[in-house]
Amino acid sequence: MPYSARARAGAPVSAPVSWTELRDIDTAARWTVRDADELLKRATSRALAGWGVADQVLPDVRCAAPKAGDGRTAMATQAAPIFDAETHARRWIADYCARTRGGDVLCDSGDPAWAAMFAELASVASDDLDHVRERVRRHAADIGTGFRIIGEADERPWPVSPVPLLIEADEWAGIARGVTQRADAWSNAA
Repeated sequence: MPYSARARAGAPVSAPVSWTELRDIDTAARWTVRDADELLKRATSRALAGWGVADQVLPDVRCAAPKAGDGRTAMATQAAPIFDAETHARRWIADYCARTRGGDVLCDSGDPAWAAMFAELASVASDDLDHVRERVRRHAADIGTGFRIIGEADERPWPVSPVPLLIEADEWAGIARGVTQRADAWSNAA
């Protein structure tokens, strides 16, 4: 699930919402880092069942193949693969891992979740990660994701990647506890 803490007062967190929930949300700061436990529960709730899944069917495109003996063209009996996301995902992973020196979670883990995530990314990106990278950058700019360095007047765009970092649930729970602890400490100090 795409959750993202914002560099704004109150540390709001972006979160996916269902269409029915949307009408009851009156502010972009509906959730904050303090709501980490609620957000984790929502991730598996019925409210978000099917989130990110499109009801889309591709047309049945078939290859023209010569029919034996009559010199004419007939339709093949099998659909032609238009785009194989898993093949692109394997190539992307292999290309990336060939350039790393080890100690990389993608290349060293052997976790099939990475291959599945890259296959999903390939299904969105076709074979053009630059296009997806630009879409992500544009979306981050559109929603005002940025940061400011002390002493600088202008806000800088937040550097983002179209490749999400996969974090196990137990590791994420530890991060959520730590963020909540720090938010509480800052609130108590203020």
